[in-house]
Formats: sequence, C-alpha cells, structure tokens
Amino acid sequence: MNHPPSDQNAMIAKVIGYIQMAGFGFMLFGKTVFDLLSLPTPKLIAYMSENKLNTFSILFMVSFLSSQLHATGAFEVYFNGQMLHSKLQQGQIPHVSQIVSALEAAGVTRA
Repeated sequence: MNHPPSDQNAMIAKVIGYIQMAGFGFMLFGKTVFDLLSLPTPKLIAYMSENKLNTFSILFMVSFLSSQLHATGAFEVYFNGQMLHSKLQQGQIPHVSQIVSALEAAGVTRA
C-alpha cells in the first residue's frame, strides 16, 4: 500500500522540481539565451554557466530534498489483506517477535 505525502509536501516537491529543471536550463543555455537576446547576462546565470560542475552538484542535492518531502515513514505489515502492524498508527517499527506473534494470531504455524 502506498501512503501519499501530504498535499503541502507534494506541492513543495513539485515546485522544487520546476526550479531544478529551470536551473539545469539556465546552467546549459542561460548565457546563450541572454546573448541572443542582446541582454546583459545576470551574475547568477553567468556563474551557473561558468561553474557547471558546482551548479550540477547543487541541483542534484536539491533532488534529495524533494524526495524526502515524498517520504511518509510508513512501514506496514500485511498478511492475507489483514494489517498486522502499522508504524504510522503505532509510532514504531515492530520487533521481529511482534511480527511472529501477529502471524501466529492470524493462523500461521511455525514449521
């Protein structure tokens, strides 16, 4: 079962994705676009164009932030459609003995 992130986190992650794509565009084509338009290149765009490795690294790290906004921390154990444990409901990851006990209560026997 997939637990979706909150609407706020999903929206922030989407905005971060758009900013990231714009950053890649400015890094690769920004200086050229401003030159073609006969406009002075902003200092940030010039820096991004001249320091592509640094810019790429920063934009790559931003993707980690975006992915963390999608993480819900859900960990659930199901057996035959029956929930045996939910980290979201109980606030903790189960110990192996708890899972074994829940499986035995659900009718599973040890071999």
